Amino acid sequence: ASLFDSLYVSMYKGLSAISGGALVGPRNLVDEARQWQLRFGGTPRILAPYVIDSLRALEQKLPLMPQYYHKALSLAAALKKIPDLWITPDPPQTNTFLIAIRGNHLRLRDCALEVASETGLWLVDFVRPAGIDGLAQFQVVAGDATLELEVEDVVRASKLLIEKLK
Repeated sequence: ASLFDSLYVSMYKGLSAISGGALVGPRNLVDEARQWQLRFGGTPRILAPYVIDSLRALEQKLPLMPQYYHKALSLAAALKKIPDLWITPDPPQTNTFLIAIRGNHLRLRDCALEVASETGLWLVDFVRPAGIDGLAQFQVVAGDATLELEVEDVVRASKLLIEKLK
């Protein structure tokens, strides 16, 4: 972080806290952010559950982040070999990456539900158009449940999803 003048750490992305984040930076930046935090109802009494859960997340999840990251790398490496499916960034820089897939984003969730019924794997969340006609996009976040998955099972389910989208 020494390369940057400020740093924001999300407590819910990857760490699985309720919500919130931590901000480090110059005093004037932190003071301004604190004013906005209060304007949005962020008083210490209201924020206490978020702080407590963030501390829990840091204690329990932060040590697992290297495992999550390596699982994301292995999943992305296997999935990028599938035609009609693209990974970004490639390779992933964190435990999270995006998949663009050929097909209609409105049908993607329905097809993912069919795949989940058949395989027991829920592959798709946060569906949106990819910004290129004919492509849909969703996010993959490697976490606790992902660690237990076999890469081959995810590849097989992903290929089934592509077939259903056609």
